[in-house]
Amino acid sequence: MKLPPILAERRSADGVALDLAVTEDLDVFEGHFPALPVLPGVAQVDWALRLAKSQQLVGNGAELRDFQVKFRNVIRPPLTLTLTLRWDAARQRIQFEYRSGAVAMSSGRLILRAAPS
Repeated sequence: MKLPPILAERRSADGVALDLAVTEDLDVFEGHFPALPVLPGVAQVDWALRLAKSQQLVGNGAELRDFQVKFRNVIRPPLTLTLTLRWDAARQRIQFEYRSGAVAMSSGRLILRAAPS
């Protein structure tokens, strides 16, 4: 699954906010749904974890143990999404939120298992 292009990045003490270009030509929209493309929930979770790793918030070997997601609005291309990722080291989890401008689209948390030594 291809990640969307990152248009901008803003770092904070505990995380990062990424502006993502979500266009209809991304492979996650193939077959979901042809006449009315919708960003699948599994893609939102996958992007959050993969981008947390690529932004070095967590180690590349960290594995997803559990997750929770709350879907607030349907995400349809084309649009710019802001994905905010915050790392909570004490709880080994990533808090994430997708926004389109001022509108919350979805949010959740990814609970991780440390990579085996």
